[in-house]
Amino acid sequence: MRAYTSVLVASLAIALPASSATQKPEIGRAELITKDVTGTLATSARKLKTGDNIHQNEVIATAKESEAELVLNDDTKLAVGPESRIVLDSFIYDPERKDGEVIINAATKDVTGTLATSARKLKTGDTIHQNEVIATAKESEAELVLNDDTKFAVGPESRIVLDSFIYDPEKKDGEVVINAAKGAFRFITGKSAKSAYTIKTPASTIGVRGTTFDGYIDESGEIALLLVDGEIDVCNTTRACKRLKRKGYFLHIRRNGLISDPRKWDGTFMRHVDLGRAFPFIGRRLRISPKVRFRRADLYGGKLLRRGALPRVVPRVRPLRKVIPRGRIKRRF
Repeated sequence: MRAYTSVLVASLAIALPASSATQKPEIGRAELITKDVTGTLATSARKLKTGDNIHQNEVIATAKESEAELVLNDDTKLAVGPESRIVLDSFIYDPERKDGEVIINAATKDVTGTLATSARKLKTGDTIHQNEVIATAKESEAELVLNDDTKFAVGPESRIVLDSFIYDPEKKDGEVVINAAKGAFRFITGKSAKSAYTIKTPASTIGVRGTTFDGYIDESGEIALLLVDGEIDVCNTTRACKRLKRKGYFLHIRRNGLISDPRKWDGTFMRHVDLGRAFPFIGRRLRISPKVRFRRADLYGGKLLRRGALPRVVPRVRPLRKVIPRGRIKRRF
């Protein structure tokens, strides 16, 4: 099902599909199939055999005593064990530049949206599509509004994908799955049920509870999350979870999936990045979020406070007048 949204951007970026909604691009091949392996694309299933092509968004499921070995077009290799299931959510590869995106199952100036293999520049008022890659350039931002009034702000040099959007306005339920791959973002829940939302990041999955939160994902996959309002549940790939319900506090997720306790921006994590760069929406009024909740100074703590890292307000003191001792005053007659 294709979902359309309105987008708020200024001088922006996306691509019209290179193929039809049911014709997914071929992104690799099945190098080896053992026994019972199925590939499911949309609602149709097929038996896979050695040499078959596999497609983006295809569900690869193995039965008991069955295995599969897959090779993608960029020579990425996957082995799938018995009674297992994987989904290749996103595959973009340019063999000439040798760059792209592989995700296996989280605007101002220059923002691009990529659907299939074609890209276009986004501008304010454009619609965006399910499975479209929203990418911002340096000094560029995007503010997105989905059909259920879910809002998403994307910071500079960032990338997100709307993996799934299903919404029934009468029942107010459905599914909203957003993959935040890199950079800074702000997320605000809409009219869908709280249980409908899933935000994926490289090392965690985030569930929301009537929430506004900011996030930052660096190039290595290290993640910091800031709670602005409501609550969030954060789980790593081993299903170890923590809840953040203290406004103005952060959770830090390491590359290995270890989740910290709630804390202020205290210098114990993300030491290589400035708070303003990682969280560019702090202290600002956005079109999708006009209320300013925090200033940057409200978020520091721990070592940074003790080291005087914050800009401190110096009280204005009147200069002292020089007092001349009485014995030295010379009287003139």
